Amino acid sequence: MKPLKNGMRWGLAVLMLAAPVLVQATSPSTPPTLDQRVHHELAMLPYYNVFDNLEFAVSGDSVMLIGQVTDPVLKSDAATS
Repeated sequence: MKPLKNGMRWGLAVLMLAAPVLVQATSPSTPPTLDQRVHHELAMLPYYNVFDNLEFAVSGDSVMLIGQVTDPVLKSDAATS
């Protein structure tokens, strides 16, 4: 029983030491870039599936969409998001 308590103590100590690192890793300190925001918005489209090929290019503040989709609704949703 004693080795189990020692293991639990070590595990708790490691968790307490790692907690600030884990919290910092989950809360980004810098805002996402335009590339990251566009990628996120396209990935979250409801009709986006494995058969769609959505690509984009960012130039300054403008985004150009490229690719093929299986559902015409996805094309219009991607252009407006």
